[in-house]
Amino acid sequence: MKKMNEKINQAFTYFDNGELDKAEQIYRECLREVQDKKSQEYRNILHGLGYVKSHNNDFDGARKIYMELIEIAQSTLNKKFEAIALHQLGMVERLAKNFNEALLLFQNEQQMLEKYFPDFFVGMSANFYEQGMIFLNKGSFLKYCCYLSKVFIYTYPVEKVSPPYFTEKRATSS
Repeated sequence: MKKMNEKINQAFTYFDNGELDKAEQIYRECLREVQDKKSQEYRNILHGLGYVKSHNNDFDGARKIYMELIEIAQSTLNKKFEAIALHQLGMVERLAKNFNEALLLFQNEQQMLEKYFPDFFVGMSANFYEQGMIFLNKGSFLKYCCYLSKVFIYTYPVEKVSPPYFTEKRATSS
């Protein structure tokens, strides 16, 4: 019998290759084998299954999974995982074209990230991308552009990249 991590990786590979039914089958097998419903392993499996369901347009199933993940995160006081699960629930609502609900979820995630994880640039970038996509879908191109610019700012923060044009001292020619 394969180790659980190998099964999870296999399910992800199936997902990545567009074989969603096979991925779902393996994730469900993994869920049956997991003992600890608050373990990282259980959360990873649920997260993968939620992703499969959302891409299969089973939005109700995906919502249920991400709500469970949010509840687990809240019960264990894991704010970072709560923010990630909130983000995924927002993604489900965006895919389901429930743009106002999705926007509220992403705004809540943004507040959480700003409060608890101000240096989590990847999370902020992903959040702004999702908000931008919502505005694009709602036909607000200017707001889309505003959020897209934030994606780039948070993807390449000045402190991490520091290209020459952002530094105080520049080489000058004599």
